[in-house]
Amino acid sequence: MYRVGAIAMAVGAYKWTTDSYHQAIEAGVFDDRPVELLKGEIVLMASEGVSHQNHFD
Repeated sequence: MYRVGAIAMAVGAYKWTTDSYHQAIEAGVFDDRPVELLKGEIVLMASEGVSHQNHFD
């Protein structure tokens, strides 16, 4: 818990389930971003660059 002046604030993160992640994908929530679910967190995927393509040709 963090204290800002006289106000105490709790900080936490929502952990996504596989089902909620797939529902968000189907609803188009992440249509404009390449994301993946890792250990309950939505993570932006790195774009595939030229050097990455060259290693897997």
